[in-house]
Amino acid sequence: MRVSIAWARIFPTGDEKLPNEEGLQFYDDLFDALLNKGIQPIVTICHFDTPVALIEKYSGWKSRKLIASALAVKACHEIIPDAKIGCMLAAASVYPYSCNPDDVQIAVEKDRETYFFMIMI
Repeated sequence: MRVSIAWARIFPTGDEKLPNEEGLQFYDDLFDALLNKGIQPIVTICHFDTPVALIEKYSGWKSRKLIASALAVKACHEIIPDAKIGCMLAAASVYPYSCNPDDVQIAVEKDRETYFFMIMI
């Protein structure tokens, strides 16, 4: 079962030096409950749950200060050398607000932006 970890639950502003203990306990309890039922969790980071403070500070995922996938993989392998870790890609088409050519162009540009960032990963 895929389970996403909410970044903001562990580090509410994204700049904390220590994780939020209540957030860690939430996931400890969740993983224990799943394992007790014979369900093996496949853990991901919830990619839609960036702490608001980091969005305001860096303008979200467009900033290289937040595209930390390689560092997360490296850290995971240092902690669990035989871990299986990677990224998840998801995208959806952007539909124009109306048939107005300006709206259609905006939708095309948003689609291209989405796919550009997927390819860059």
